[in-house]
Amino acid sequence: MQRLGLVGICPKKWRTTTIIDHADAYPVDAVKRECDTGALNQVWVGDITYLTTWEGWVDLATVIDAHSRRVIGWAIAAHTRTDLIDSSLTLVGSSRAGCDRPNLDQVQRCSQLHPR
Repeated sequence: MQRLGLVGICPKKWRTTTIIDHADAYPVDAVKRECDTGALNQVWVGDITYLTTWEGWVDLATVIDAHSRRVIGWAIAAHTRTDLIDSSLTLVGSSRAGCDRPNLDQVQRCSQLHPR
C-alpha cells in the first residue's frame, strides 16, 4: 500500500449517543435473561443502531427471534422516534403468521423511544 501511495481510512473518535439515567426505574426482566425458550415467537429481542451512508446518517431498528436468531423485522429511517420501532414490528406481523404483535408498552429498556 505504501508503495502505491494508498492510505487506510481511520475510524472517527467514539462518541457517546445514549446517556443512561441510573435513577430511572426500569421494568423487571420478564424473561429473566433466558432468551431461548425452545420455540419460535416466544422471545423477541431488538436493537437500534445508526449507519452512515453516502447521503448521511440513518437509523436501523431490528427485531430478532431469540430462538431462531433470525431477523424477523427491520426498518430504516432518518430518526429514532417510536414509529421507527412500530414499522419494524409491523414487518414482523406480515412475516410471521399467527403471532400477535406486541404492545410497545411491553418493550423493555426503550426509554430512548418512549415519550415521557
